[in-house]
Amino acid sequence: MTPELQALQLKVLLGHTPLQVVFGALIGILVAIVGTHFIAV
Repeated sequence: MTPELQALQLKVLLGHTPLQVVFGALIGILVAIVGTHFIAV
């Protein structure tokens, strides 16, 4: 199976490209850190 086909299958499975998944995770972590900072004050 070619890497291109694997990437396509992953996109179909997740609905997002791997890069979108990584950036989504980073945004989620940042929101959690900022949110807990403001809630704790």
